[in-house]
Amino acid sequence: MPMFYSSRSDSRSIKARGRIAAMLRTISVWTCVAGAAWMSPGAALADSPVYELGPQDKIRVSVIEWFTGAGELRSPINGEYTVSPNGLISLPLVGDVKALGLEPTVLATQVSEKLQAKLSLSERPTTSIEIVQFRPFFVMGDLERPGEYAYRPGITALQAVSLAGGFYRAASQTPAQAQREALQAAGERRSLSARVTELIVRRFRLEAELKNAEAIEFPEDMSSRKADPVVAAAMRLEGTIFDARRRAFSTSIAAQKKLIDLYGQEIQALKAQAESLERHRDATKQQADNLRSLQSRGLATMGREFDIDRMLADVAIRKQELDGKSLRLQQELVKAENATQEADARRKQDIAGELQTLQGALDDFEQKLLLADQTLAETELMPSRNQRPGFKLVRQDASATETEIVATSATPLQPGDILVVQFAHSVRTNVAGRETGSTLGAQVPPNGASVTEASAAR
Repeated sequence: MPMFYSSRSDSRSIKARGRIAAMLRTISVWTCVAGAAWMSPGAALADSPVYELGPQDKIRVSVIEWFTGAGELRSPINGEYTVSPNGLISLPLVGDVKALGLEPTVLATQVSEKLQAKLSLSERPTTSIEIVQFRPFFVMGDLERPGEYAYRPGITALQAVSLAGGFYRAASQTPAQAQREALQAAGERRSLSARVTELIVRRFRLEAELKNAEAIEFPEDMSSRKADPVVAAAMRLEGTIFDARRRAFSTSIAAQKKLIDLYGQEIQALKAQAESLERHRDATKQQADNLRSLQSRGLATMGREFDIDRMLADVAIRKQELDGKSLRLQQELVKAENATQEADARRKQDIAGELQTLQGALDDFEQKLLLADQTLAETELMPSRNQRPGFKLVRQDASATETEIVATSATPLQPGDILVVQFAHSVRTNVAGRETGSTLGAQVPPNGASVTEASAAR
């Protein structure tokens, strides 16, 4: 770090320090301008007059501050920082600073202002920002090595193609080999599509079971394909399984309900017996009261009261037995009702687990279908020498809005661009029995269907 020493009483030294500080501020401003200018030598960066920072950009931040009392230059911040995915850089003493969508000079000014406010400085420090590494760009389409590549200022679409190994070519493959691979991929794809169809039909069956529906409700696009042997077989199989499982569950629930009814009837019978015993007890007590009244008047002999007391004791014992049996039956009734509810909850839990497993299998088959389609595209849609490539750029601004730009081989790229390179192909029927063709855009399944459902429909 440069150090300057001087005396307070030397006026010439004070003036010299002022001139040095002014020179440093001027140099720093030129550093910011140069840091933005060297990014696109000879031309503006991708036809843009300024460069706006974005995620994955790596910058070097240098802050220089003149301390008058110490007569020295200090650099509280000096290092390299990468713009985070949310568009921020984290600086010491300052904290998080938004860099997304800002020019380097604007960011340098904001850093100086934040540092001055944070440290309560009398003068604003000087900040310079230099772009060390641009965020990468991406290439995809009919290329040898599509993927992510480091950005270089002034790179064009054709130069990006050369970085990706050039246009896709299969010179090492003979037509017979390509046809054989296409046939294998087509056969695998038909098998995968049939398996996906079976899983989709099974999902409709499980969803119907989860709702306790009376029958499986298939959507119109699935019902309209009953003429397809694969679809018809899958619907018959899942319908048979649905009916069998529904009958088994209904039988189990009906048996539990019948047991609950029997418990209820037996409890009611015990209640009736208990009421009869209570009436018998009341009658016996009335008889004992009458006997004692007659005895008090000398109209009845002594001794019969012992028989009546014994009868009352027997009635009390039988009443206790009935109450105990009734209590046990009520406990069994509660257990039977809980068992019915637990059986329904366990069934729904099992169905939910099956649905989760099925969705995982569908996702796996989706990846396999995409791989099979890619193999077919590589073997059936190989570009020929008389075909010309098409270029398209997908560019995202600071607000995450994507814009598609029709490009040429000489179009300059910007950091973060996605370059799509594809050859135009005439539509024809391939070995898989489907129409093929290529345009600069991805095919989207109709009505928002998933890839697996669209593949199964084809």
